[in-house]
Amino acid sequence: MLPDDVLEELVRRTPLRQYLIEAAWHDLCTESRLQLLSAVARSEDGCLPAWLSLLGLRDKARIVRYATAQRTHFSRADNQVSASNAEPLQAQSDGDRAFSTQEIVRIASSDPSKLVVAVAALSTAACAPMAGGTSQFERLIFSRTCDAAFFGNFVFWLSAAIDHGTSDDALGECVTEYLARNDVRRALAEIAGNNQVDGSDDHCLNDAIALAWTVIKRAGPRVRTQLALVAPTRHGMFRISVEQLCEMPSDVLAVFPRRDDSEEIRAVLKIMREAPNRFPEPARAASAHCTNSAETAIQQVTGKASYNEQQLACGLADLERQVQGLQERLSQLTNATAERGVPYH
Repeated sequence: MLPDDVLEELVRRTPLRQYLIEAAWHDLCTESRLQLLSAVARSEDGCLPAWLSLLGLRDKARIVRYATAQRTHFSRADNQVSASNAEPLQAQSDGDRAFSTQEIVRIASSDPSKLVVAVAALSTAACAPMAGGTSQFERLIFSRTCDAAFFGNFVFWLSAAIDHGTSDDALGECVTEYLARNDVRRALAEIAGNNQVDGSDDHCLNDAIALAWTVIKRAGPRVRTQLALVAPTRHGMFRISVEQLCEMPSDVLAVFPRRDDSEEIRAVLKIMREAPNRFPEPARAASAHCTNSAETAIQQVTGKASYNEQQLACGLADLERQVQGLQERLSQLTNATAERGVPYH
């Protein structure tokens, strides 16, 4: 592995970067090449410069070629090569740029590794694999490589695959592949954390979250139980109601006690405690085993409700005392007026 200072020297986005990386490449071990690809991609918003894509796709190690293909936006390779911000030093003609783009696609598409070919095929198509008639291998590649920033792409594809009759086992593997990604988990946490209602909502994302809960309700057990653990319950102006959550399948309700990140789900868990007969046995049994943080959250909700009830009772008692005092005062005034012989109206 490369030391941090050496890696920073190579990744630094300056006109000399291409020359340094090309000079060092053949002396680097496989692990260092993977490290370098990852670092450069992070510095370029996840996408490798075309010259580095060409270098990586010609590498003898299959894992390096696969990692390169993962980080190459084939349909945008032309734009990457023509970018004039910092590199390369030698100006390229339009013909050179076109050749580079064609070369990237050609090399990846003819790679002896089916991993590289599958990634290239998905990227050049610029869309998800067809919901029906697609191999499980292609589905898994899509699930691992699709853009985490577009949660809706995966959800819409998943819904279409269910419509086409793809088995729950096959789609369950895809969901596992997708949700195991760190970038996906970070993206979902960011979505769940955006609770501002301000009219600047991403309506497509709101639609995707709503569809995710529709998928959870109609999918098979492997898909729905995994999605139910992470699907946001609110975003911007979107909210899924507590009543809708209460109507989810029993195995979905049974995974709710493992979540502590949703006000709506905490409300469902509170209802499970207060009205257990409303829910099937698996959900009732699971509700008794909430995570510590979920249990604390439920107690806070319950405690807040009890506190509010106590405050209301105290307020009503105080109001009754005030009314009683006014009635006594009115009675005194009435009696005093009658003693003076003045009729009271």
